[in-house]
Amino acid sequence: MTPGALIATLARRTIVTLAHRRNVTPDSLNLGRATQLALRLLDEYGSAALERATREALEADVVDYHALRCIIERDQHAAGKRPPLPPTLPDDPRVRGLAVSPPDLKRYDDLTQPPQHSAPEDSDAQAQ
Repeated sequence: MTPGALIATLARRTIVTLAHRRNVTPDSLNLGRATQLALRLLDEYGSAALERATREALEADVVDYHALRCIIERDQHAAGKRPPLPPTLPDDPRVRGLAVSPPDLKRYDDLTQPPQHSAPEDSDAQAQ
């Protein structure tokens, strides 16, 4: 069996296992599309991450590509890992050379502080 066929088999087994667990019939689940999405997760995150997510999804009784992705991304974030694929930018120098500076958020911090009232002036001093 070629490596590609082995990978496709793993992805199909993941989806079929999830579908079987939920008693989903092949007519109500597009296994081709589900396999394609599982292969995408497999390519992006690897078999160990997909297997862990599949186990957790089975325990939660969830059959959904988005649930698998959410589980994997949550685990990746908790481990301090960055997303596996960098964003693809167009080959436009205006976009590639664009620098965005973060805004000053101090004004928002000031909103969380109690209002500062000035002390009332002495009424005797005003009378003179």
